[in-house]
Amino acid sequence: MSRHLPRGGIKHVSQSQKLAVIGPLCRNATFGKSGIHRHVIVAPLLLSGHHRFASTSTIRQTSLATGSAFVNPLRSTRPPPLDLPERGKDDSSIVYWFRIGRAYGRFYWAGVKATWGNFKEARALARRMQAELSEQNRSPMAKVGAMSTEDARALGYRMAMCKQAVDRGIISRADFQLLHRNDHDMNKLPLFALLVVVFGEWLPLIVPFIPGAVPGTCRIPTQVRGMWEKAEKRRRDAFRQGVAPPLVADVEQPNEKLPEGTKYKPTISAPRLASLTRSMNTPQLLHISSSLGLHRRLWDLLQVPPPTFLLRPRIMDKILYITLDDALLSRSKSIGSLEDEEVSTACEERGVDVLGKGMQKQREELQRWVENDARDGFQGRAIVQMLFARPNAWRVNAHNPEK
Repeated sequence: MSRHLPRGGIKHVSQSQKLAVIGPLCRNATFGKSGIHRHVIVAPLLLSGHHRFASTSTIRQTSLATGSAFVNPLRSTRPPPLDLPERGKDDSSIVYWFRIGRAYGRFYWAGVKATWGNFKEARALARRMQAELSEQNRSPMAKVGAMSTEDARALGYRMAMCKQAVDRGIISRADFQLLHRNDHDMNKLPLFALLVVVFGEWLPLIVPFIPGAVPGTCRIPTQVRGMWEKAEKRRRDAFRQGVAPPLVADVEQPNEKLPEGTKYKPTISAPRLASLTRSMNTPQLLHISSSLGLHRRLWDLLQVPPPTFLLRPRIMDKILYITLDDALLSRSKSIGSLEDEEVSTACEERGVDVLGKGMQKQREELQRWVENDARDGFQGRAIVQMLFARPNAWRVNAHNPEK
């Protein structure tokens, strides 16, 4: 498995984290046709300190676990290190630029292999998660919290399954991010892998013209910064319009019983998510879409707003994703354990500027965001309110705190 990890991608799990995970595994061990349950097989792998297995093992109530290994996804979900050679005194321009091209070629090829490795890990994780949910759903105690056909149809089967797993507390943030990033990258992998094979070392000259075709594992640092600069400029332009936030207080308030056999109140449901977006008019939808980069810039260049039937589903998907991620961060109480790159990525995904801000400031704003969403019970209203204000203007939302 380690062959799929880029250099420096192996993390070690602390002894306390090993004991916190292995204890429940041993208690939940059962025997079957193969002689031993999958949870027992994972325990020796966790003892070895391998980050990949530590983050992808599906464990009951794993969202309660804290620590770096449970909130930070696999290192292979981020771009590998880009090592560019220095120009020697005796190197000609041709030799130097050839070596630069070779370095970029190795970088992109490592990113493609990491994406394929993540796909196999995510596929195995999804199967384990589905088996865990199916096992729980067979119990009469879990019927109340089972996935509804309406949720599966409105949210898509994968996101509906993730929502159910988050509500049941059986996946960690590291697992959730692996599934999410894998879905994003695999949609881009076939075309990009072909480009790597065809253009090789010349690909850096083409990538600036097709940034949307690049998987997250293959983005060079200058490309990431350029994307963030454009996103923040677009966000500033959206805030200059002065669009007022929707009256989210008028949206139907949650009044759901805690499903038997579960510890958490359900996060926002598909019907409530739909009603939340229906309460927004076109300027409000456009503001959120611009702040989060959910529509192409071509619409901005044409000075024509995208149709609302395109904006609403994308905004629904994004709010649900942020809600689930916030719930997992809040329950793990491990924002302080997030790696710096993960903090910046999480802020950008929530429409919070990061360029020119210190890491401590970014962590504080992310912490305030998650706390506001937790006070709202992860029902989406606090997210919508914060998307219409800068961090220094966020108000504490005291609706329906999660118990």
